[in-house]
Amino acid sequence: MENISYIIVISILINLLIQAGLIFRYYYPLLIEYFNNKKITWNSNHDRIVTVAFMMCLLLSVYFSQILFQFSKGSYFITLYLSVLVILTIFIFLIQKMGNTKRTKNILIIPNQEKKT
Repeated sequence: MENISYIIVISILINLLIQAGLIFRYYYPLLIEYFNNKKITWNSNHDRIVTVAFMMCLLLSVYFSQILFQFSKGSYFITLYLSVLVILTIFIFLIQKMGNTKRTKNILIIPNQEKKT
């Protein structure tokens, strides 16, 4: 039973680190542009929605992690909650990928419009 507890703790920590890394990977270019005093590609209409989605998924992951710590018995609950955590991580990855696609479309559109004027 002690080995299962270690596996649960390690899987939760790895999952939360992956989620935090995906969120950081999305906002890293914005931070670099901000600190280099360059034109920021922040799209307030789109990036606010992405931020809210990131925070909701991260808070849900923390909530499910707390529930997982309480259930040390019953392998069905452990499997269910770990699978929900993995699904939330995949959801964060898809949000990050969709946000990067939207950002690159905005970056490509803005210079083309400036050249035409």
